[in-house]
Parts: sequence; structure tokens; C-alpha cells
Amino acid sequence: MADSSPMHVLVVDDDPDTRANLRDILELDGHHVETAGTTAEVLARDNWPEISAILLDRKLPDGTAEEILP
Repeated sequence: MADSSPMHVLVVDDDPDTRANLRDILELDGHHVETAGTTAEVLARDNWPEISAILLDRKLPDGTAEEILP
């Protein structure tokens, strides 16, 4: 049986509506969701060990996914 415990998800997208919709959907399933809209917001985070999954837009206003992933 699959583990259905809630995850801590980071949603990264520059579109506020997309971030809000993804947050709503994930929270309906019981997940804790944080959001960011820029590369700077993502890189300023200090809680990386808490994050279980990241939904990452490939192009942000101040960078790309390739810059964030390493």
C-alpha cells in the first residue's frame, strides 16, 4: 500500500493564479504547501530539509529551473 502521509510541497511559478490553483489542489489532499514566484525567493529559502517535493516552472522572471536545481 502506498504511503499517503502529507508532503511538504514547494510550488514555484511566476503566475499567481497557477500558484494559487496548485496550492488549493494540493491542500485539498492534505499537503502542506509553500509558494515562490521568483528564483530569488527560492534561493533565499533555508528550510530545504523540510521540502518533500517541488513543482518548478522552467522559466521565471529572474532565472531558469536549471539555475535553481543544482
